[in-house]
Amino acid sequence: MLRPRVLGLALGAMLGMSEASHYLGGDLTYTCLGPGSGGTTRYRVRFTLYRDCNGIPADPQITIRWRSAQLNISGSRSVNRTTVIPGSGVDVTPVCTGGQTACPNGATGAYGIQRWIYETDIDLPAGQGSDWVIWHENCCRSAAIDNLTAPGGQGSTFYAFLDNTQVPCNSSPQFTNLPQFFNCTGRPTLLNLGVVDPDGDSLVIKLADCLDWNTPTPPPFTPATYTAPYSGLNPFPTTTGILIQGGGLFSYIASTGFRSAFCYKVEEYRNGVKIGETFQDVYLIIQNCPVSAPPVAA
Repeated sequence: MLRPRVLGLALGAMLGMSEASHYLGGDLTYTCLGPGSGGTTRYRVRFTLYRDCNGIPADPQITIRWRSAQLNISGSRSVNRTTVIPGSGVDVTPVCTGGQTACPNGATGAYGIQRWIYETDIDLPAGQGSDWVIWHENCCRSAAIDNLTAPGGQGSTFYAFLDNTQVPCNSSPQFTNLPQFFNCTGRPTLLNLGVVDPDGDSLVIKLADCLDWNTPTPPPFTPATYTAPYSGLNPFPTTTGILIQGGGLFSYIASTGFRSAFCYKVEEYRNGVKIGETFQDVYLIIQNCPVSAPPVAA
């Protein structure tokens, strides 16, 4: 992806910090571990949070929920953040070599992004339920988002769908690259999500509405409310539109400085049948970068 070398404003100032606007993005995925206890299938569920280091600390504990309407079964679990998992609690700020970031809190950099991972194992009835959904929600978004209406009063929901009737059991698509948090106007961008599927299933990537939070209401989820002319399919101003190419590549040229909630989903197909879906929500800041600061391919 293309990233600007110079990002002039502190994230905290750009975000208009509120109590939970330390969420800069995230996604929820699952991996099948095989048979569980008592006639179940075990899945390892992972929520990845990208946190603004100018904001409050990452939540020490979150809630992950799951439900099958077919089976009328639901559950939830409190999950602790961890530094045991590789990559969790790590500064992932896109800066030049030797550059300063704001991670951890109190550091000297103007901005900073930290990745935290929350992980737990859940057991679902073996071979039952083609409509499982697993999710985590949080309130509230930053007040400084240009494509949402009253964004400070809206939250975020991160989810994955699962067909538990698949044999062998299914693992969700995985995001192997960092999301894009910053970009410059007027510069061609090729954003590679690095989406892979552990089972070799076919993947379809689509732009999607970002989601509000609706705890404790189960799915269907509530779409975020957009400010016209923006929507999930038109999340920020471009001169080209957003072209989605095979393999999870987005290409576009941003036309105006903008702060966008940017969401997309990855649908998973096996033998032509949809068996899963996952979703990523990202806070994207587009700036008018100095001409002398060309983008860097990453």
